[in-house]
Amino acid sequence: MNTVARLISLGLLLAGLCSSASAASLVTQCGGVLRNTIKTTTDTFTRASVGFADVPNATFFVSVPSGRQQCVTVSFSASAHCPLGCRIRVIDGAAKLEPADVPNIFAEGNSDEVHSFQWVKRLSAGSHTIKVQVGIGNSAQSATFGPYTATLEVANSLVN
Repeated sequence: MNTVARLISLGLLLAGLCSSASAASLVTQCGGVLRNTIKTTTDTFTRASVGFADVPNATFFVSVPSGRQQCVTVSFSASAHCPLGCRIRVIDGAAKLEPADVPNIFAEGNSDEVHSFQWVKRLSAGSHTIKVQVGIGNSAQSATFGPYTATLEVANSLVN
């Protein structure tokens, strides 16, 4: 075997070994972008009660044609002041977008800092309402968000 072939074989072997360390990673294959919607506001909003609530102006509507699938990627960036911590999630109806089952702590502390997260989901045919939501776990101190930007990208879906 020549040197180039050995190097390629070694590279493939190492890539296989390294990929096993991230076996829990979710991979969503998406194709060409069909639509990109960006909503930006300079407003702020305050969340004072426990639980999740919709972020104003961060709701998107997606209609997937019959017999098709599409990928959606949602990005959310905001300045946040969360003295006792706040969480963030994105939902499609009642279903959470990925990463879904992790404690997405958006911010924690008394200073205003900008934070950003991104989620993805493959959607089946039908109408979908995608919402960015923030929540706090303690109403002793309120959390303030804004200004903020929410972005929705809709793409063709590729099969994994």
